[in-house]
Amino acid sequence: MKNFIKWLKSPKSDFLLFVIVIILINLVGQNAFFRIDLTESKAYSLSDASRRAVSTLDKPLAVKVFFTSNLNAPYNNVEQYLKDILAEYKGAANKYFSCEFFDMENVENQKLAREYGINQVQIQEVNNNEIGFKAAYMGAAFIYGDSIEVLDGITSEESLEYNITTKISKMVTTADVLSGLQDDVTLTLYTTPALSKFNISGFNQIEQSVINAYSAVNKKNQDKISFKRVEPTDEEISNYVQKYGIQSIGWTEKDGSQKQGVIGLVLEHGDTFRLIPLEMAQSIFGYAIAGLDALEDNIAESLKSLISKSVEIGYITGHGERDLLGSDYESAASFETLIEDTYTLKTLELSEDDIPASISTIVINGPKTAYTDAELYKIDQFLMRGGNIMFMIDPYEVTESGNYYYSMPQYTPTDTGLERLLEKYGVSLGDGYVFDEQCYDYYTNSEKLPMYWVPLVKDSGVNKTHPVTKNMGNILFLQNGPLTVTRENSSDFTATVLASTSDKAWISTDFYVLNPNYITPPESSERKAEPLAVILEGNFQSAFDKAPEVATTDEGETGTTGELAVSAHLSSSIQKGKIFVCATSYITTPQLINDATQPISIFVRNVTDYMNGAEELCTMRTKGLSENTLTAVKGPLVTFMQIFNQYGLAVIVIIIALIIWRFRVARRRSIRLTYNADDTRDDDNIRIAKQKANKKGDAD
Repeated sequence: MKNFIKWLKSPKSDFLLFVIVIILINLVGQNAFFRIDLTESKAYSLSDASRRAVSTLDKPLAVKVFFTSNLNAPYNNVEQYLKDILAEYKGAANKYFSCEFFDMENVENQKLAREYGINQVQIQEVNNNEIGFKAAYMGAAFIYGDSIEVLDGITSEESLEYNITTKISKMVTTADVLSGLQDDVTLTLYTTPALSKFNISGFNQIEQSVINAYSAVNKKNQDKISFKRVEPTDEEISNYVQKYGIQSIGWTEKDGSQKQGVIGLVLEHGDTFRLIPLEMAQSIFGYAIAGLDALEDNIAESLKSLISKSVEIGYITGHGERDLLGSDYESAASFETLIEDTYTLKTLELSEDDIPASISTIVINGPKTAYTDAELYKIDQFLMRGGNIMFMIDPYEVTESGNYYYSMPQYTPTDTGLERLLEKYGVSLGDGYVFDEQCYDYYTNSEKLPMYWVPLVKDSGVNKTHPVTKNMGNILFLQNGPLTVTRENSSDFTATVLASTSDKAWISTDFYVLNPNYITPPESSERKAEPLAVILEGNFQSAFDKAPEVATTDEGETGTTGELAVSAHLSSSIQKGKIFVCATSYITTPQLINDATQPISIFVRNVTDYMNGAEELCTMRTKGLSENTLTAVKGPLVTFMQIFNQYGLAVIVIIIALIIWRFRVARRRSIRLTYNADDTRDDDNIRIAKQKANKKGDAD
């Protein structure tokens, strides 16, 4: 033992100990590792949404990767990135997450890949200066319970984390979300017993109908819903009406006293709630309770909307809005295709339909005709209840005139009434089009034509701190009208400009055709940056003083003796809402959206996600899109940067290596001379080298 300890202390054991340390470090590194992500967009780090998606699994999630190895660049980098990102998922996940990579040289594994729906893709590779094609497997299958999702054709690192997380989230059902809730969801029925004396049809059946519907929904959702009934006092009624927006009903007693009651059904979890459609309505047959027949479906849909991200979006129709079913360049079919993996667009005609309680976002896309006050009021009160609205309004209706191919289009200003709402909320829409010298250029055989009405928003024109536009740039807009934010930010309100033109933009109403040959930019002093898209968030004031077409008396909200006066009008927000405004609807058409990877497509998708509370998906989707580009496009600086990018790094490495080598030589000589001042080996070597060179010269 003493000899062994003596040997360990001696230099003879250094090599063996070094090998042992290396082995131990590798063993520890398999389970305990860390990575530092120095990229600005954190492209190699998991987002919080991804971590939550795999950390709350309550059943096994298996990821099976079928990726051909030893591919040429850039596909070998994609394979490595896929391995790295899945390692990040595994590190953030609980015990139910597993990942397996298959050897695709094995015929059985190829057969298994095809059974999962993963097929070979053709990729281009260069070997020995020859370009060829190779068939490769580049996909992964995700298995969660009985659900299987496939991610095929992984040829790029771009949006890979987003695609993986959305696949996983799609498989995690509402039941899985419910199992992770710390507190129950509460269903509360608010009624005033005194209303029973008015012989309202269905009033006495409200409680039992709600209990029956609640029991059916609760049974299907792990008994996570609790129910209670509240009979508010006179002092509490106004608070509940203001907080939840439930229906208030006023009347005058025989003694002249004013009374007030409520009818409402609220589903609530934490600080979030959904108002279930249940209210008193008036018809030719008298008063009746509306909503009893659809209680179970409404509670189920509201529960889904409450505890998970909203997947159904209201799409307003009836006023010439862009058609979702069209196949031409004027339709919004490409917008629906862009978001259909997560969202479903439900068409709503406000002249006939109310906005369902399960919907948290509505889209108003390119209306051409005016809304009635009743329709505008539905939109207004939806916002007051905490709804979110995407306004995409064109300044002009463009129509072709005449029967000849050379006829000029007509530009008719739109007047929908929505302008009045937006003015109240904090945005003013103006006349004309926004033109910009920084725009899309159309190239012909002989010249470059600037399309001034197609502004190009580079990274300097986007809000780099907002989730929607972070890391983005080179976004094309089309035929935008001017807009102005008219409300200042405050503690309960924020207005954010998402995208702006360059400082070479101007607004013009003096045009008769969109043709660069007929458009002359004004003087530089008359041009400035113009906002193209904004988001308003917070509390809003209603654009209406009262509900349209509701008769009132001198007493205001109440009627005469024995009569009921119904009021659910909200004068201000009871929950914070969001408004997106873009003065063009062309951003939803195939003229701009024809590829999901285009910047404008990502912008529109990010806006949709943000409006529906999925803001983490925005930054996840734009990872790796950050651009650090030169502002100069020509001149000596561009030439210098091109040469530097080609040769500069290699030259710098060589220079650094030479400097380090000379420092090491000088350091060794300094150490040698410290212990032996008479050591002149360097001088002798130099002298000998010179002698050899001279002898060689004499021989020549």
